Amino acid sequence: MELNEIKKILYKEKPVAIFEYADKTGIYYYLGLEIPGENTERFIIMFRVPFSDLGDAKFINQMPAQLLIRYIVQ
Repeated sequence: MELNEIKKILYKEKPVAIFEYADKTGIYYYLGLEIPGENTERFIIMFRVPFSDLGDAKFINQMPAQLLIRYIVQ
């Protein structure tokens, strides 16, 4: 699957990213994503938001995945 396809699905489906844990490297979130097609597939995507990128932003337990797309597609 190509990166642009993943981005389109993220904006269309509007999944929620859920906090998993934090360690010394950053905050980890995961989300479930359904890929439409003949055989609909469901993927769990886990990604990290580095502490160096936090600034004064609020990262909460559940947030729209579109807000974190920069980290999801890396």
